[in-house]
Amino acid sequence: MADSTLITIRDAEGEISTHQFGDVSRSDNGVEAFNPSDLPAIRLRLNTAFPLRVGMFVENALFKTGEGRWPPYSLPDQGCVTCCAQVLRAGGLDGVPLDNDEAQSWLMGRYG
Repeated sequence: MADSTLITIRDAEGEISTHQFGDVSRSDNGVEAFNPSDLPAIRLRLNTAFPLRVGMFVENALFKTGEGRWPPYSLPDQGCVTCCAQVLRAGGLDGVPLDNDEAQSWLMGRYG
């Protein structure tokens, strides 16, 4: 999982860490859980207005992946940073671009 954007969601019930896997050369793509202690990372801590929506988005992404229904990997429309931007938007963080490169610039410009 090198060069990937990962997201961990914590709430009163626990924690789940996910990332979008895949690339333009693979036919499979989706969201999967991972252990954050296995990877080096730049860590940003953001609180969201709607944490339940975040959990629901992630659970839905994992379900769609299991069913083979997660959207195909594509840049700039559905990369790993795009997935994180979708999670943050689900949590009520306004203004996060959904274009992969724009979302990365937006996040690093504010939090990096």
